[in-house]
Amino acid sequence: MRAVKLVTALLSSTSAAASSTRCCFAMRDAADGRAIQQDSGSGLLFVQSSMPDAGRYCLDAKSVLWDAGNNACIIDSAFRFQCLDPTPGFGRWRLRRGANGRALLTVDGSAQFKACPAGEGGIMVWGALKDNAPGCRALHLVVSDLDGACREYRG
Repeated sequence: MRAVKLVTALLSSTSAAASSTRCCFAMRDAADGRAIQQDSGSGLLFVQSSMPDAGRYCLDAKSVLWDAGNNACIIDSAFRFQCLDPTPGFGRWRLRRGANGRALLTVDGSAQFKACPAGEGGIMVWGALKDNAPGCRALHLVVSDLDGACREYRG
């Protein structure tokens, strides 16, 4: 019985240490406060769609962004913001304080994203290098409900 308690205590402290190295949060459109949504099939991110809210995202110590399904997020070669599988990309994700004091998500040092109308309905989230197609607008992603290793960004 004593050995079981010891193993349980060790496993609990290991998982607590692992979660304390991650920074977890929800994401919202800075312009209107709407929650970011994610298509479960494609992993693409949206705002103002009929899809359910995406839930929580986490940054790890290697600056990889993970979704609630443990998929690594990337800006793909077509500049789409996508979280589809567990293979991390080359982008470095971080948080930083915006001019108004709110914490923003950044990739490779930029807090700029784009929101463009999508054929599926709603507005799709893109990386900053997406061309300025009709209907596109600048997008900043505000993070909220922070926990873990990002307490300094709490408002």
